Amino acid sequence: MAKREHSLLPNGNSSAQGSKQELEPCQTDLHQICFECTKLMYNKIKDRPFRTTHVGGDTPFHSVARAGNLRMLCYLITLLSEERHYNYGEVKEVLEKQNNRGETIMHEAVRRGDKDMVELLMWVDLELVRIPSTDSTSPLYLAVSLGYQDIAKLMYTTSGGALSYCGPNGQNVLHASVLRSKDMEENLILNKCVIFAAMAKELLEWERKDPTVLANQCIQQITAFSFADLADQGDQHESTPLHLAVSVEDRSSIKICWFPFYRPLEVPICELLQASVSPAFKPDETGSFPIHIAASMGVLKAISILLKKCPDCASLRDDKGKTFLHVAVQRKRRNVVKFACRNTELSWMLNMQDSDGNTALHLAIQTGDLGIFGCLMGNQQVCLNLANNNGLTPLDLSESKIPPQFSYKWNALNLIHETLKCAKAERGNIRRDLFEEKHTCQVDVDNESEKLTKLAQVAIIGSVLIATVAFAAAFTLPGGYLSDGGTPTLAGSYTFHAFVIAITLAYVYSSLATFGLIYSAMPFVDLGIRRAYFRSSLGVVACSLRTLAVSFALAVYTVIAPVDRWTAVFVCLSASVVAAFGHLNVVQTLALARALHARMGFRLSGMLLLRVTMQLAFAYWSYPLIFGLPAYLRSRRIGDHQP
Repeated sequence: MAKREHSLLPNGNSSAQGSKQELEPCQTDLHQICFECTKLMYNKIKDRPFRTTHVGGDTPFHSVARAGNLRMLCYLITLLSEERHYNYGEVKEVLEKQNNRGETIMHEAVRRGDKDMVELLMWVDLELVRIPSTDSTSPLYLAVSLGYQDIAKLMYTTSGGALSYCGPNGQNVLHASVLRSKDMEENLILNKCVIFAAMAKELLEWERKDPTVLANQCIQQITAFSFADLADQGDQHESTPLHLAVSVEDRSSIKICWFPFYRPLEVPICELLQASVSPAFKPDETGSFPIHIAASMGVLKAISILLKKCPDCASLRDDKGKTFLHVAVQRKRRNVVKFACRNTELSWMLNMQDSDGNTALHLAIQTGDLGIFGCLMGNQQVCLNLANNNGLTPLDLSESKIPPQFSYKWNALNLIHETLKCAKAERGNIRRDLFEEKHTCQVDVDNESEKLTKLAQVAIIGSVLIATVAFAAAFTLPGGYLSDGGTPTLAGSYTFHAFVIAITLAYVYSSLATFGLIYSAMPFVDLGIRRAYFRSSLGVVACSLRTLAVSFALAVYTVIAPVDRWTAVFVCLSASVVAAFGHLNVVQTLALARALHARMGFRLSGMLLLRVTMQLAFAYWSYPLIFGLPAYLRSRRIGDHQP
């Protein structure tokens, strides 16, 4: 034993492979000094048993390995056999001592990423890679988790696959390999969980090789698992490695100045399914299958692979009776919903109902996502009149979700309700009085009155500011005044008269809005009257903002255009952004009109288009007046001066 331990002493390159050569324990003066220092330290603690643990259950060997001192570790093992006369079994017992966390000296070597120390310890005691056997972090799991692929491969090849694969919380090494990045520095920068695909593929390649025949067949049967066994194993939440793999996107991103930059990542889903398809049909503790997890996270590539490798998993339901389409709608994963709606092979699941009787369309209405609702509406296979367990059709459900108190008419729920009515969706077989009693919210008059007062107080500040600016601009006209009589210098030009009309309309609009908001903020006025005043005042305030933006552009253009026309044009284009702002609802309505056109044709979709046209006409009706009236008056003046 002493001779064997002397051969453990590292040479200049500190390699365990070099240690297999016949080396003397002290080849140089430096080695002799190190050996003597180690022996001196050993003599001070020789009366203490090496099995004694310190704080946390650590032995002296834990401390030496944690410090990363490979040479001292060699000398300590040598002295352990020479001075204490321990046999090989007793040396193994000391090295395999676990601390309070269940970790041996091997865990400390792996945590430091010291491949030479790991190789040395495995040569001394191969059992270290098999401790612990269950329900704790094994050295291989730790190496994979920390991204030390070379150490993980070394442990696997040296042990012939007969090592512990277990991890904490019921996980195994495959759970760790699918959730780790190959480049740990980039993983820290991205602060995002990405795939360690290379590690998982390496594990698969190692497992396909013929394992080394071990002397102890019992140990091999206990500790060596096939790749399929690891792929089938669930953690404490019954999540298999496939559950974890499908939960991560196949690309990672980092945003720089709000612009995302992507890089592709290799997701080892195909390799896991090649090893065993059974995890695709294994639910976790919540009843969710891997395809539900992929739909929940919006990982479309994982869903495509699962459907290709295991077509039957499309019909799997979770504990609540939901398919992956239900989950995607509930989690607002629009890409998955589009995929299901466009795939004709999945048309059978568009009208499937969960345990509550809700279809995907019911859930889209509950979430209020217009994009997902539009995808389902545009598919003619989706039935609009199926009732859930409460007897509510999609039209009933949309009506019940609309708040009875004051709300914005272009909100998603209102648009959904109007679209269903345009599509001639039917109501459920339920009495309307019972429907209003059970499925609609009653108006809280006091709460709505207080909310309306606060909203009016905020809006009135903006209207007063606009009126103040418009009033001041009327007396500080662009270009100034002539000295004789105070006539405006630019009077008679087209843009000047357009500016005067625009600033006048801005003042009129803001003044009207101020009066309306004052009434809507008064608690003693009837709630219905206050609502009417507030709705109309908001629209008028928006009009005053648009006309004020036009007047600003006209004033700048009138002054600058004679000397720098391009700068004046740029100012006008910039101001037009303000004039066009605030019409997101138009884009949403056009998207719904497109979906309605795919289902019902142009006649019914034209109803939504008519609403959009009327809204735009109300918002911009003053623009023809601003630009048309000066042109008409100018043409009249020219006609009057002609003989």
